[in-house]
Amino acid sequence: MKKISIGLMVLLLCGCQSASVNELQESVCTMNAGGAAVTTIFEYDDNYVKTQKNVNVVQLDMSAVSADELTATAEVAAAIYRTVKGIEYSYEIDDQFFIETLYIDFTAASIEELSAIGIVRNADETTTQIGIKETLAMNREMGLECTENE
Repeated sequence: MKKISIGLMVLLLCGCQSASVNELQESVCTMNAGGAAVTTIFEYDDNYVKTQKNVNVVQLDMSAVSADELTATAEVAAAIYRTVKGIEYSYEIDDQFFIETLYIDFTAASIEELSAIGIVRNADETTTQIGIKETLAMNREMGLECTENE
């Protein structure tokens, strides 16, 4: 469950080049498995992700990871994310659920910095933006269902 909760909040694949200014579109990817629900909302122009919001909800009585372990992991993530421009992270826990929210503004964040902390994968020194097509394909390969607004 720890892998689902923390791992799924960083589902990204990189694209590069510059994008034109267009009205943003939205795609939503979701997965429900073993007491964990993952929802990721991507806002993008024709080619590139501009923002991403992940909401992970873990039902504690179905989790293989204790509430204390989830909280400790979330505190580590919060300490790392707090130092990165363009990231907002929060979590809450009660008797039934652990809920974490990660928001990334790719127009403000550094791809290099996001790569260094493991949020962006497959980036190289020339990567400047996140490709939406590649990102959705990777999410689908990992078992998430994604809808695209045209």
